[in-house]
Amino acid sequence: MERALIVDPDRESVRRLSEHLTDLGIATTVAGTMAGALALAGPPPTVLVCELSLPDGKGLELAELIAGRGPAPRTVLFTETPTYDACRAAWKAGYIDLLAKPIDLDALDRALDSGSEAGLDPIPAVVLRGPTSGKNALRAIRVVLAFALQHGVPPAARARLGSAVHEVIENTPGEFHLSARREDGEIVVRVCDRSSGLEEPPAALPFATAAPGGLARAQALVEKMDVESSPVGTRVTLRISALPAVFEGEALTDLSDLDHLDPNTARRILSAIERRRSSDLFNIPPSIAVCVGRLLAGPDRLPRPQTTSRS
Repeated sequence: MERALIVDPDRESVRRLSEHLTDLGIATTVAGTMAGALALAGPPPTVLVCELSLPDGKGLELAELIAGRGPAPRTVLFTETPTYDACRAAWKAGYIDLLAKPIDLDALDRALDSGSEAGLDPIPAVVLRGPTSGKNALRAIRVVLAFALQHGVPPAARARLGSAVHEVIENTPGEFHLSARREDGEIVVRVCDRSSGLEEPPAALPFATAAPGGLARAQALVEKMDVESSPVGTRVTLRISALPAVFEGEALTDLSDLDHLDPNTARRILSAIERRRSSDLFNIPPSIAVCVGRLLAGPDRLPRPQTTSRS
């Protein structure tokens, strides 16, 4: 799990940054001075967000000391008056960015994402925020589904995830803040509303209904859902397995959750067909059935693309 250390003597700035990174699912620790940051126990941070000028030292020095204790964290420095010399010193030292204070949270997200693209450990791969409108909701669903596909989540699980996220966003008044990441074989999506408008799901859900109350339907679609309310807003956390499911019974192998045909499964299906063993039954989706059909037809019996010569 990501661990962020925020170092800034400005308490309001620390509160704002800590709240933002926590919403992204990053465990945060805070300190107001260089000495306070160095005195913290526990594993080293993977992300450092630090004021350039501290009461007892410089942010550049603190970053170097923390990097000397273990793997260097992705570091973003900030100051009220960035100068050319300060920016050059930060970039020369290999830090991601030097931002103006108060920090623009979108700029912070972009800076940390750029650190991920440089070959470092990724932070949450999806970060979205905006008004809860039809267009924004659909954009959020597509981005989450693309992220799930990138991490190998099979079709049925992607459909459940997208449906659950849409239910949550539809129940979010005003604006939403969404993040998605992979944790220990699961895709974790968090949606925050910055108010207290999301309704609590029932403790037990015997069946889904068409009645209002989309969080109840969202709860039925995912492996686990948590709802946390606080004075600053409500956060819904959805968890779904990122692993494909293959179910085998005595007479049926259910492959409906596969999005491609791996070589072992292809050989198994073709072997059963060649032996004409009716006891070997496979439940496969249409896309896999097309693959099997083309394998059975062979390259010589498939229609060839037409080519047109130009004179």
